[in-house]
Amino acid sequence: MRRTLTLALVLTGLFLVGCSEDDPPPALPTPSPAPTVGAFAESDDTEPTAEPEPETAKEFIRRWPVVETAMINSGDTVSYRIYANGCAPCGALADRVESFYAKGGYAKTSRPKIISIRRVGGRKSFRFRVAMAEGRTTYQASRGAPEER
Repeated sequence: MRRTLTLALVLTGLFLVGCSEDDPPPALPTPSPAPTVGAFAESDDTEPTAEPEPETAKEFIRRWPVVETAMINSGDTVSYRIYANGCAPCGALADRVESFYAKGGYAKTSRPKIISIRRVGGRKSFRFRVAMAEGRTTYQASRGAPEER
């Protein structure tokens, strides 16, 4: 009887802990940046570096505007494309930014401010509602073209 009661209490505790609304979502992997020239050690006897710690969904969401802003302001889309991981609208944005820079134009933006991140849906859902104040963007589609907003 005592053993059954103990087991029931332990299982009840685990059930309650597992059902908390405040449970963080599973961690997402952090995309690795593309290697650059000189990024590798000269000798083969060095230890490989450890993998970066995975980030949570909210950390991913907070970092997204930083990566996107850097891509827009620099024209370098490599890291952004890795981070976007096949997102079609993200690829279209990267294509557009690349075309501006390839034609001698540019794009400049300020980083959007995240106002709130809220998980929506059921306990097994990984959807979030993000409220943001967008940054101002100006661009020149090609050299000599008028600057637009």
